[in-house]
Amino acid sequence: MSLLKTFHGEVQALDINYLQLAKEITGVMVLSVFGYYAVRMLASFRKGMLERGWKLVTLAAIILVLAQIPFLAAAISSPSVASVLTGIGSIGRFAGIVCLTIGFRAQYQIWRVDKKETHPTWGAGGTIER
Repeated sequence: MSLLKTFHGEVQALDINYLQLAKEITGVMVLSVFGYYAVRMLASFRKGMLERGWKLVTLAAIILVLAQIPFLAAAISSPSVASVLTGIGSIGRFAGIVCLTIGFRAQYQIWRVDKKETHPTWGAGGTIER
């Protein structure tokens, strides 16, 4: 427990949960590394068949990292502000999950075989296989 001197000269006890603070700082560091590599990956895409899906997945990763910021801020703010920040973080997480789902769907659309034309190939005995 620490002491905090206010503007009015009063001394108040400041209750700090150091374990929770350490968890929050560790979380910020891990998310920063995650976000850094997501931005690098997003910047490296070139035009191609798989670009759209992976671009959406990487964008979703960045949105999910940024959506954590309100949750981290809510941990150290007043209860009234914390509820607003938690709502903003939830909306950000939802947007990230939607982008992630759309990106996975785009990858699925490219890789699925059921509606693609299949070309005949030559078999071992010189016959055409389908």
